Amino acid sequence: MDPSSKAPAFLVAAIAVILVSIGAASIYADLNSGQKGGETGAAIREVIPDIGDADLERILACDVCAAYGRVGEGQDLLSVLQAAGPELEPYLYPEGPVYSYGITYPGCIQIFLDGKTPANHSTTDTIYQVVERHGRGLGVKSTPVIFARTPFANRTATEEMLSPPWMKGKEA
Repeated sequence: MDPSSKAPAFLVAAIAVILVSIGAASIYADLNSGQKGGETGAAIREVIPDIGDADLERILACDVCAAYGRVGEGQDLLSVLQAAGPELEPYLYPEGPVYSYGITYPGCIQIFLDGKTPANHSTTDTIYQVVERHGRGLGVKSTPVIFARTPFANRTATEEMLSPPWMKGKEA
């Protein structure tokens, strides 16, 4: 084999390794209120590649502030949340910033933060690490999580339970 033919083959192999590494890495999108909706939508499409336009619009209607991971085949997100639940308890509202969490239709975890939570990402990074650690323990390579701010920022959990938004102004 000619030594000059090894260089292009090595370069192609090196580029392929880099691209695979980037694709396999957990995707994190730093989304803040100063970015345009198009950038937020693109970041969400990185986490949920096959998301339809209607589902994307529904998620974009929330105040999305961070997105991590990537939706993949065979991810048992319910088991991930069940396993992470006890470790997430200290982060739950009103002692912590997590107002609620669950699994969205497009197949990712959505965590709603209290609207008063600071805009830095140390909080979302910390919470994601808890979820991701349990996901990896269950075989999920890159747990997909979208963080958004709750629209109920100024209400206490007790007020919310006693008078949910759809019951406002209605008598029992």
